[in-house]
Amino acid sequence: MKQLDAPEGRGQASLKPTFLSLACAACGALIQSKFDLEIGNLVVGELVLIGVAFVVLFLPGKGDRVRASTIWLYGAGVLVMLLGYVASDLYAQTEPQQYVRGWARVMVFGLDVIALLVIASRGERHLWWFAAGLAAGMAGYLLASGTRIDVLSWKQGYGFAVVIFSALIAGFWNHYMGALLFACVGIFSVLFDFRSLGGTLVVSACLLFARVAVRNPPGRWAGRVIVLGLMLGAAALALVVSLLRGDVETDLRRQESNVGRFVGLTVAGRAIADSPLLGYGSWTGDKRYVDLLNRELARATFGTEFRVAKRIDSLLPHSQVLQAWVEGGLLGALFFLIYGVQLLVGLHWLAFHHVPGRLTPLYLFFLVSGFWNLLASPFLGVHRVYIACAIAVLALLSRERRTAAGAAPGSRVIELQRLRA
Repeated sequence: MKQLDAPEGRGQASLKPTFLSLACAACGALIQSKFDLEIGNLVVGELVLIGVAFVVLFLPGKGDRVRASTIWLYGAGVLVMLLGYVASDLYAQTEPQQYVRGWARVMVFGLDVIALLVIASRGERHLWWFAAGLAAGMAGYLLASGTRIDVLSWKQGYGFAVVIFSALIAGFWNHYMGALLFACVGIFSVLFDFRSLGGTLVVSACLLFARVAVRNPPGRWAGRVIVLGLMLGAAALALVVSLLRGDVETDLRRQESNVGRFVGLTVAGRAIADSPLLGYGSWTGDKRYVDLLNRELARATFGTEFRVAKRIDSLLPHSQVLQAWVEGGLLGALFFLIYGVQLLVGLHWLAFHHVPGRLTPLYLFFLVSGFWNLLASPFLGVHRVYIACAIAVLALLSRERRTAAGAAPGSRVIELQRLRA
């Protein structure tokens, strides 16, 4: 079977730059460029990405990496989400400025998804170049502003840039070395107090390491298992060290984050239980739950200097699926619920069936981080682009699974070929 991202010369997709791939890199680099409007931020990179995808529709040839039906289905899913937001905003009598921002966010997100699917249908290389531009834009924006690498800036962009560059580089290495690179950057992130990114990388490293290991003879597994255990042990040790060595400011920031997330998720869960079908509108400002959120935060942070103890005017839990449910009701959350199942299916394929190649580390990072973000990151800002990248990976892996099924012994394709011979 020809592998979509197997090494070049062995069926591997070429990553040589083309005009389209360089345009994708430019789109990624411009994601950090924004214009401030009354209804929110207008991201230049997203507008250019949508424009590039529109041009691709009229290019000669036909993209075969992603089915047209897949693009239509994701587009329909976003429309269902938008319908949930509209219904919930009308029911909650949301202020115009709020629902315009909410609907615009959903529509731009849908266009991001469709744009990356259209571009990915022309070849996997374009997703690779888009990711390269995204990482270069993050790092370049911070460097141009004179920002030094420290704990805060690592979370603001340097960390993601280094991780994406690591995923791109790891694809050209022996995948054992790629897994070790992921683990090292993940441990460094944990020590820099970016525990979520560090954990995502360690999990990605373990999946990449395990996938490559099981393709070797059983007699060589012992050494691989030892290395895997050492990786996990080092990550655990880094976590313990990061928790013990923090200064007062770091400890306050960490506790602030933990308390804010926990209380927000708890109140969001209660709001959903009270109204599971209809949400509370875009940028939820329902007085009952906003007051409840502030009371719980004040109680949890009594006697501290936490910023979360200040008055909060909206309920936006740090969870994409819960935020969509709180804002847009069940229809708003349905997209993310199905997306979560697809992420698990995609990770299962990567862990047990996928033939590792140049794009494997990047695929793993997008899917593992996508699952984490689904549960513990907001549906805001650049996360729209990360979700769209993960969906593009899922669509490419779906084609890979269909190709594998068609080439399996005894499959209908093989039988037809045999009959024709």
